[in-house]
Amino acid sequence: MLYIKFEIQDSSKFEDFQKLYDHMVKVRQPGFKFDEEGPEFDWDTMPEEEVEAALEELNTFLDQQVEPEKHRCNELLPIYAKVFLESYLQSESENLESFGSQDVFSIFNYLEFGFEVDMDHLKKINEHVGIVEFSTGNYPFGGMERFIMTLAAYNLKPVACFDGFNECAFNWTSPFEYETSIIPKKNILQMIKKVIRNNFFKIFLFLILILISNNAVAQISSPDYQLKKNFK
Repeated sequence: MLYIKFEIQDSSKFEDFQKLYDHMVKVRQPGFKFDEEGPEFDWDTMPEEEVEAALEELNTFLDQQVEPEKHRCNELLPIYAKVFLESYLQSESENLESFGSQDVFSIFNYLEFGFEVDMDHLKKINEHVGIVEFSTGNYPFGGMERFIMTLAAYNLKPVACFDGFNECAFNWTSPFEYETSIIPKKNILQMIKKVIRNNFFKIFLFLILILISNNAVAQISSPDYQLKKNFK
């Protein structure tokens, strides 16, 4: 399973991202279709005082159908996130070379359809750290770059990830640029050696040995033990 761990720098923005994440889950469901039918009203029986509200709802739906992708983008991406992504796209970041300079709507389109993954989990590990997990059978799957920057746009700064090949740590060098380094895999034998070398472990082991020795001495000195010894 792929994942990205991130710092939660603003809990309210984590909640904003939750809405986008829920949308990404929804559009990936088998057989999902956007609502193209619109609201239906019984104009013949509708009270006159409700007609104006119904017309407003119908006009809003029709306006949304002109450019539905842009409507969804404007509805789901807060202004602060769009400002961040616009600044990112206007920057001279080398990270843009992989997919070229685009606009915010193209990033939103990528989040909906270009990011070929299943969104599995989004959760807080604690108040300051969260994780988003996703899976895919497609390699390449659209790349993680734009998703990483989307997280950053919500003040959810990625700190580590697993990209399907390596676990990596992030070192952010600017608001829009970062470097990654592979996190060495844990070696069980090295971990055991490290524990053994630990002074606290040595003290703990020494105390256990004293406890065992005292227990053995106490048993040897007990009347029952002496009786068994004499009986033999």
